[in-house]
Amino acid sequence: MVCQWMGFYSDQSFYGADPKTNAAVDASISDEFKAFSTLMYPMQFFPVDVPRIRFSLSQLNTISLREMPQKDSVEKISCDCANAKINPEIERSSEFIAPDTQRDYQTVSGFYLTNPIKKTKNSIGPKTILFWIYGGAYLGGDAEGNLSLANEFMVDCDADSVFIPSYRLAPEATIDDVLWDIAWSYRYLLRRLETESSTAEGCEIILVGISSGGALALRLLQLLRDRSLKLPLMPSFLEPLIDDIAVTSTRSSANIAGAVLFAPYVDYRDPPPRNGSFAQNAKYDWIVTEAVQHYGLPYLNGFIPPLGDDLRSTTMSTNTNGRIEYSPLTHEMTNLPPLCIVASEHEACYDMSIEIVNKARGKQGGSRPTEVTIGVWKYMCHVFSMMQALIPEGRASIEFTKDWIRAKTNREK
Repeated sequence: MVCQWMGFYSDQSFYGADPKTNAAVDASISDEFKAFSTLMYPMQFFPVDVPRIRFSLSQLNTISLREMPQKDSVEKISCDCANAKINPEIERSSEFIAPDTQRDYQTVSGFYLTNPIKKTKNSIGPKTILFWIYGGAYLGGDAEGNLSLANEFMVDCDADSVFIPSYRLAPEATIDDVLWDIAWSYRYLLRRLETESSTAEGCEIILVGISSGGALALRLLQLLRDRSLKLPLMPSFLEPLIDDIAVTSTRSSANIAGAVLFAPYVDYRDPPPRNGSFAQNAKYDWIVTEAVQHYGLPYLNGFIPPLGDDLRSTTMSTNTNGRIEYSPLTHEMTNLPPLCIVASEHEACYDMSIEIVNKARGKQGGSRPTEVTIGVWKYMCHVFSMMQALIPEGRASIEFTKDWIRAKTNREK
């Protein structure tokens, strides 16, 4: 009703009509999503502030299709890695020293879920671990709110465990802090796998990132690749940490089998391209609405540090180079582990997903194209997969990614 009234979609198939004759046909979009669109319409008139974003994203478990994981399967992580002795031999062999800016943030927190079914049977082959990075435009999101969906993926994909790390958020933190937290948490995971009695075949890790979490997953892959190629990193203070991760990964016989990216938010330019989906699709997108962009984008000026000419600008609000350099989209996409992307043709971040695919499949010099699988749905909003309890398109996209994970870890049904 609302979509037709507003004239959102020129393609009449959205409304169950043939675009040429306007005759009634089987609707290409579920009635559930049409009803969802009508219900979400008033939301664009509400102010979007940080407390509302954080509260909303903390409630994701309430719209999950599954029950919360059993308490004995969930370990709440709160570890001071600077003082914790995970393994004395490992500690003595590690020469890693945190940079001064992060000296007080050598802690890891979040949730570590263990598959109860895998505990009771002997597994053959490498262990499968999911490294789960929630999203929220760097302003919201939390590990606890992702427990149900992460547990669902762990069980349905026959994974051994899933780790959901917490990380600092804007405006209290900067993107450097977030990148440190994610890399530091990944280091913790590797060191944990190293001390556990892993199988002789080692461990396969699948990264799962949602929206801005997808950007963090992609950026972590890029950082690991660049150091393997002996390239300098941006930001440079991460180099010792990424080097230490590489050494630990070898010791723990862990490798990244791939990454699932749900609508990755990977382009931070401001203003965004005028003709791009971020600007043009805001009127269709019930999640990244014009109100969200209006209230949210300014936070990134303080979140992303200025670089280059920005530092010499007399205008304090200028942050052109910093936003570009910190955007994962501006970095190479080749020579990465396999990627699986879910996007909607009518969401704000659609162009970003397509550009990832185009850059990943390209080949420059001696680079190896990255294998990419992408699932595209029409008319859906940003991260519609998270609403699988409400709309069948969300359920279909979730199953799409689960099938991909099972194929990559040889756990097909």
